[in-house]
Amino acid sequence: MRSHVRSVGATGDRSERFTFALNFPGALLTATLILFPLGLVLFLSLRVNDGALLNVDLTLSNLITALADPLYQRVIARSLLIAGLVTLATVVTAYPVAYTIAFHGGRYKALLLFLVSLPFWTSYLLRVFAWKIVLAYNGVLNSALVETRLIKTPLLILLDTPAAVVVTLAHAYAAFAILPIYIALESIQPSLFEAAADLGARGRDTFLRVTLPLSVPGRITKLHDQHAYLGVPASADLAVGDLLGFAISHPCTTFDKWSLLMEVADDYTVIGGLKTFF
Repeated sequence: MRSHVRSVGATGDRSERFTFALNFPGALLTATLILFPLGLVLFLSLRVNDGALLNVDLTLSNLITALADPLYQRVIARSLLIAGLVTLATVVTAYPVAYTIAFHGGRYKALLLFLVSLPFWTSYLLRVFAWKIVLAYNGVLNSALVETRLIKTPLLILLDTPAAVVVTLAHAYAAFAILPIYIALESIQPSLFEAAADLGARGRDTFLRVTLPLSVPGRITKLHDQHAYLGVPASADLAVGDLLGFAISHPCTTFDKWSLLMEVADDYTVIGGLKTFF
């Protein structure tokens, strides 16, 4: 018995070391390339701007000025508005693409997903400058409109406008929306659509009551006896070893399957047990 306990403990230690070694490179990159720059920006926002290189005197005057000055208020409000429009445009345009690939892609799914991710093989700046070429005064779009005689002179409203910013950023982040939505749609069981059709649901009703709710990341996609299948996007923070808590939908089946039920506190620590006699 003791040797068994020692072997289990040794296995657990090896597993913890392996998990640490697996997560360390990503954690190091996150700390150096994301957390450190954000912390530096926060420090500089609280630093007294007196021209000294190593001055560590802190103040809240910079933040107060940013929140109280009408100019900064307009800039912040405009930035939040554009960010909201970019998010909305990205999701609205990404959902049909993910839906088409998931349900109508057929044998070309792999090729379509490859084409979705293909722009990310190039630099972010190159993708932005590509839109500048498309929307410029003598760019691709204006030239096409002039050649087809839809307009007489090139338009000036295509570039250097909030709409151009929204279009460019929505395209730049499209794959980050398409791929998670595709994974959520792909995990929906076809039997659910058959059940909806048997109950008389048409295409729109099936989409609104089955497809759309189940495509929300983090929804349970299937239940089988005492097992729940949880669909999450690839970008989710959920990892192997994380603890998930679910309520009991049918206590009788639980009492029938388990003769000893653990009593768990709100922090998921076991505080007692309950013996069943079913």
